Amino acid sequence: MKVTGIEVYELQIPFSRGVKKKATSNFLKADALDFCLIKIETDVGIVGWGDAFAFHCRRSVAEAINHMIKPHLIGKNPMDVQQINFELQKTLHLFGRYGITMFAISAVDIALWDIVSKFSKLPVSYTHLRAHETSLH
Repeated sequence: MKVTGIEVYELQIPFSRGVKKKATSNFLKADALDFCLIKIETDVGIVGWGDAFAFHCRRSVAEAINHMIKPHLIGKNPMDVQQINFELQKTLHLFGRYGITMFAISAVDIALWDIVSKFSKLPVSYTHLRAHETSLH
């Protein structure tokens, strides 16, 4: 199985704190939350979905996925989630191990685990646990 396509959907979700008192944090002053959804397609027709919290930088997260991650992911076996995650973090460490880079990598990680789960017809929690146990031996 191989990754054949990746699409990113930028979302702005309306947000209300539910109180009238103004917050001191710029984050909590926001009236919307930014997210990116990611769709990863495979050559066998399995599609995985992931999401990335994007704080106030959804465009930057989408660009990181499209231009920094996508070139590394096309053609890879999506079942190799842990190896792909390791390679992405190693390759992109120059751009930071937090913030936009990690928001983007986390969306990919979630989508890949979704593919593994659908392929194996098992819950994500079980497939993730089995992969972790295997890597310990």
